[in-house]
Amino acid sequence: MYINRETGELLTRREMLKQFAEDYDGNDPTNAVSWAEYFEEVQL
Repeated sequence: MYINRETGELLTRREMLKQFAEDYDGNDPTNAVSWAEYFEEVQL
């Protein structure tokens, strides 16, 4: 599971990658920021 550092949402890996692509331009190859900037992996 992953937590969005800005919103506190708990997400699966698939949900996290989708949100990163849609909300943080994660699907833009010129974006130098990785998903780890916005999300943190958490162990439940």
